[in-house]
Amino acid sequence: MTHAATDPFTATIEQRSRDRAAGVWQNIKVSVADGRGTVTINRPHVYNCFNYLTLLELGEAFHDLGRNPAVHVVVLTGAGDKAFCTGADLVEQRDVLVPNPQHYYTWMGAFIDVHDRLRNIGKPTIARINGMAVGGGNEFQMACDLSIMADHAYIKHVGPYHGSTPAGGATQWLTLFVGERKAREIIWLGEEVTSQQSVDWGLVNKVVPAGELDDALDAMVTR
Repeated sequence: MTHAATDPFTATIEQRSRDRAAGVWQNIKVSVADGRGTVTINRPHVYNCFNYLTLLELGEAFHDLGRNPAVHVVVLTGAGDKAFCTGADLVEQRDVLVPNPQHYYTWMGAFIDVHDRLRNIGKPTIARINGMAVGGGNEFQMACDLSIMADHAYIKHVGPYHGSTPAGGATQWLTLFVGERKAREIIWLGEEVTSQQSVDWGLVNKVVPAGELDDALDAMVTR
């Protein structure tokens, strides 16, 4: 009970419970049309990074879409054209978790839950990479079955420069995608992986001009 009373995320959990009852999403958008469920991380003002509330909402969305018989394929993307997702919200990490490290398990539990629900959703998943995919954003796109990328986008890992390690699977999955040496290069050096490198190295399936991204996605979905 002590943990529950002092957990800095308690208010967020309570707020999410009220929002869910009202059918409200704060940080994501969810739509279903023509057999496609689309989840959009809707925080373009912070390059679609995810805070704890975003993780709760993503977990619920993947759970719901996985059990919706009207949904045959799930698309994950980000709002705007600058960022797909740039990983964890570092402001929240600094202001909430650094002063309360004993509650990191709460945040990490939500992060793990999102990945588990996405990977085990039971339907084909496609990442629509509309902009940079950094850190946990790259881990989200790797968790999808297929990825299609706009040519101006890039992939990058910056964890070691912020005192963290890729905890969403990059240390395991990157080696399967690009090999052990390239995985170390991506994680340790923190250099941008261009869209062309991403497709050449097998990180994504296809790269198209940004203006053709939705048409190419439609073609992939309807296959």
